[in-house]
Amino acid sequence: MSITASARQRDPVVAVSTATPSPRVSLGYWIFRNRTWLPIPLGILLIVLKPGVLETRVLWVGAACILAGEAIRLWAVRHIGGVSRTRTTKIGPLVMSGPYAYTRNPLYVGNWLLWSGFALGSSLRWMVLLSWTVFAVQHVFVVQWEEHLLAQHYPHAYPRYATIVPRWWPWPRRSHVAPAPKLHPWNEVLFSERGTLAAIVSVAVLLIARRLIG
Repeated sequence: MSITASARQRDPVVAVSTATPSPRVSLGYWIFRNRTWLPIPLGILLIVLKPGVLETRVLWVGAACILAGEAIRLWAVRHIGGVSRTRTTKIGPLVMSGPYAYTRNPLYVGNWLLWSGFALGSSLRWMVLLSWTVFAVQHVFVVQWEEHLLAQHYPHAYPRYATIVPRWWPWPRRSHVAPAPKLHPWNEVLFSERGTLAAIVSVAVLLIARRLIG
């Protein structure tokens, strides 16, 4: 769960101290602040390398991963609003409805599917493993930092929520029910996701162009 993603834009927010108890949490904060540009080298590698053998079924699986990943992100932003894009350490009320009733980090699960989809679209099998490794290293530290702040700010509510809803992969059936908030309008959701949507289209176009040129 992104700490900023768990705040609703219409609610008052409270600044939280960035003091951290360990180097791992400090690293998570640094990654969080720089999370926009850190995946760029992997994206460049994805585009400039010579494509592998075209496998139609693999491409379809990759496209399905991309669609599923962005659908999860849109669902999450529908509940949390546009504050998921902020770089500050301000947090608001916990959001435990929608995808947050199944996993504490739906935005990151969506990101993982997006990364997987484009790695599969490159037709380079080893790129899938590389992207998973980069994703795991980046998000493991970020989540540790976010959970540290959430536990500080919500010493009772967040630990209780964390015992019910898994950090990453949801259980086969819903185990947590929270009252549905007033959902954010779709125009706000799409505006918040404009950067991700633009990145998806841009990388897809570049992969197709690379395939045609190569």
